[in-house]
Amino acid sequence: MWRNRELEEYFPRLVEGNYLITSPVDRNYNCVAWAVGDTSRFWYDVRIKGYYWPPGVGSADTVDGWKQAFAIHGYADSQSRDFDPKFEKIAIYIDADGLPSHVARQTDSRAWTSKLGKGCDIEHSTLDALEGEQYGTVGAIMQRPCKDGKRVKSRP
Repeated sequence: MWRNRELEEYFPRLVEGNYLITSPVDRNYNCVAWAVGDTSRFWYDVRIKGYYWPPGVGSADTVDGWKQAFAIHGYADSQSRDFDPKFEKIAIYIDADGLPSHVARQTDSRAWTSKLGKGCDIEHSTLDALEGEQYGTVGAIMQRPCKDGKRVKSRP
């Protein structure tokens, strides 16, 4: 397995064997876009030139805003982060200030996939692999039924 020591320093819970880099750096999209399968736009505050945020939903700076953005894509609150073959799940990370900081999507292999800011995509075996100073902790789980038994593709 190829290691990235810089990622491992940034996210100390990422250790050899519990993650896999699945794409090169791509500045065109971020974790929020990746969670819904959009690899063409960087989702965030529309007041920032070149960014996208779904019209009619709350602020990109709040957990409720993120939940609303995912709700228009069919996601609803879930009480379980466990794998369920009938549902596609996402996990919203919340930083120490209570602000949304990251989102990961569960894959059909039971792992999680994340787009790290404007960097690469990774697959990580657990949600806690990204918990810590950078992203905080998982504060919300949402799920939606798989469409015709299929999920958002795991790699661009």
